[in-house]
Amino acid sequence: MDFNDLKSVPDEACNVLVMSRGADMITAAAEFLDHARRIIRPGGIAMVDGLHGRAEAPALDLLGMHDYGRHQGLFITTYCDPQFIAEFPGRVRCVPATREQATLVVNLADSGRPLSLDRRAERQLFFRRQGPEITRANCLDAMRPALSRAGKRLVEGETLAQYFTILFREAGYFYRLFGKFHPYLFTMLRPVGK
Repeated sequence: MDFNDLKSVPDEACNVLVMSRGADMITAAAEFLDHARRIIRPGGIAMVDGLHGRAEAPALDLLGMHDYGRHQGLFITTYCDPQFIAEFPGRVRCVPATREQATLVVNLADSGRPLSLDRRAERQLFFRRQGPEITRANCLDAMRPALSRAGKRLVEGETLAQYFTILFREAGYFYRLFGKFHPYLFTMLRPVGK
């Protein structure tokens, strides 16, 4: 189904709601969360893979697009909150650094061979970071305006908490080819009040 249009789904229609690799395309977070909570029965859960947005989120980068044949969906949302930063501080510190390092040295054409020095130098000039260093203390404050300028949205922790509580989340997934952590690979949610 189109998760941006759940109005036609009856109340309490499912025990488990699963969203896989799609939450970064939510157009209106509060509307989606409201309907998702409504359609889950008491005692039910939501399992979401991708509520975090992209792996580059702490580096203020939501570039990318899902491509499903003739349909393309732009990455427009990501999720981060102080609880995540407290639970997984190493992820916040390492994501910008590993992203930049991987951008400079990963050879996508031939993963077994290092990039030549001239290609590294070219990438160093092209991918130079702009703006302040991202830290645990300033991550959320830096994300909000950066995402807004790019036409993206940060789903705030307070927004999520109105509809769901987090039962479990796993942030340990490491994408070896690019040297990046995915901050919220998997999140299990319980509807508030059910």
